Amino acid sequence: MTERGPLGSVLGDRSYTGVAVGHSSACALSSGGSMYCWGRNAGTFGNGLDVEFSAEPQLSSCFVALKTISAGFEHMCGLGLEGAAYCWGRNWQGQVGNGRHGLSERRLRPALVRLLLP
Repeated sequence: MTERGPLGSVLGDRSYTGVAVGHSSACALSSGGSMYCWGRNAGTFGNGLDVEFSAEPQLSSCFVALKTISAGFEHMCGLGLEGAAYCWGRNWQGQVGNGRHGLSERRLRPALVRLLLP
């Protein structure tokens, strides 16, 4: 018999491999690579929607399966199953790695981080 903790109670009968908690949102990663997010959505849900807040976990409909996630202040990053890096959310200081930045800059879906090698 396995004991279910609070995360299992909130997110249903799934197996989770990680959770990331940012300034005002959180996301949990399922063993299948799906991401569920809740809290204040500054683009951190990665689902392409501009919904400001959700008290219940929302399935991210992002196009990539992730094996890890990490949270920043109002942005998230993750590694895809194929090993590529992706980031999304607020991009004030260029955190999402797309070559842009600014107070109104947000990425609502995971964007591939293109590394510039010397």
